[in-house]
Amino acid sequence: MTRDSFAATRPGLLGAHFVVASLGWAGFALALLLLPSPALSHYYQSGFVAAVHLLTLLTFSAAVQGAAYQLFPVLAESELPFPRLAWAASVLWWTGAAGFIAGKILQGSVTLSTFALLAGALGYLFQIGWLVVHGRRGIPSVLTALSAAYLTIVAGIGTGAAAGFYFGFDSILDLVQWHAVAGMLGWFGIAIVAFGARLFPMFVLAHGVSEKTALAAGLLFALAPLFALPGFLFPEPWLLLLALAAGGGGYALFLFFVIQIVRRRMRKRIDPGIRLALAGFLFPLAAVAGVCASGSVDPARPLAPVLLFLLLVPGFVGCLIMGMSFKILPFMAWTFLRERIPAAERIPDAGELGARGLQQTLAWLYPASVLLLSLGALLPAAFVPAAGFYGFCIALYLMHNGVLVVRTARFWLQPGARRLPGERGSG
Repeated sequence: MTRDSFAATRPGLLGAHFVVASLGWAGFALALLLLPSPALSHYYQSGFVAAVHLLTLLTFSAAVQGAAYQLFPVLAESELPFPRLAWAASVLWWTGAAGFIAGKILQGSVTLSTFALLAGALGYLFQIGWLVVHGRRGIPSVLTALSAAYLTIVAGIGTGAAAGFYFGFDSILDLVQWHAVAGMLGWFGIAIVAFGARLFPMFVLAHGVSEKTALAAGLLFALAPLFALPGFLFPEPWLLLLALAAGGGGYALFLFFVIQIVRRRMRKRIDPGIRLALAGFLFPLAAVAGVCASGSVDPARPLAPVLLFLLLVPGFVGCLIMGMSFKILPFMAWTFLRERIPAAERIPDAGELGARGLQQTLAWLYPASVLLLSLGALLPAAFVPAAGFYGFCIALYLMHNGVLVVRTARFWLQPGARRLPGERGSG
């Protein structure tokens, strides 16, 4: 995968998804400030459900889909087959997510919104499946298609639940818990492995690491929800333990894969984005400790699901998505400029377009903010200050993206900024 290989891709679709994702980041940070502490109420309430889906549907899912539409054709050595369908599926996903969140906030019907989400997921799955069938079928390609299939399953379960179908589960909470497992491991987990298998080696210049380890990690993530399904339906505790073992094994294998990449890197300096992504691997371990720490809390207000969400979604997934965006977004901005500016004129390197100081700051502050947020879930008095600190980190991230846009626009729209060193203007 080289810079030239991005020439036939569509940065506009990626940019639109990341604009939506940026709105989702901001909305989630604001929601945390407005919600009561999780220690004071049950997690399955409209406000918390809306906040969770602000992050999962409108932020992280939008970011992953945008990256897939941009990068997957490169992995498959093909072109996006139906760009208009990709836009249509994306708009359906965005509007469905926004409608679902608004419906939960206003405590109205969300059925139509869930159908829009399902249609968007099916459109995404069709595009990815077409590329797998007609393009190069490598390990990242197969895993991306598997994650798209899980997204469609999760969207279908959500659509059925909104219509009052529990699919054989004893209660809505059991259904919600399996829905969360399938979304976290089947959708986000496999997608992270799929893109990480190709992007981590590219960004740190590592060679000779077999992708078969990543394939095994992705398959274990895929098996975990399947093991958990009968465990929730019957219930069978040993199947839930088997699902936990599969999920933990997938995490351990992917961590081993990434460690091997870091050890074999040719670029000795590790960029802030990679450091932030690597920090995300600490959060599954913190989640285990957090669940153990929440055992003595009032059972009427269970905190284990809240801690798992905070540490695995804003923590693990958030660090990886934000960290990789520090590499992907400047890369795409560089590609945008290279395609539109004559080769004889100067354009900056991708690293010059991003705000490196903000990247350095967020590589430290964002993981700390998630840890403080999780602590605030246990201590009611600390939740609002922790939410405020998390919101400050999101503001820095949005500022970073704004700087990237301004610098890209400056080089595109102002020819004087593109003069080569030593070149003087005329007159």
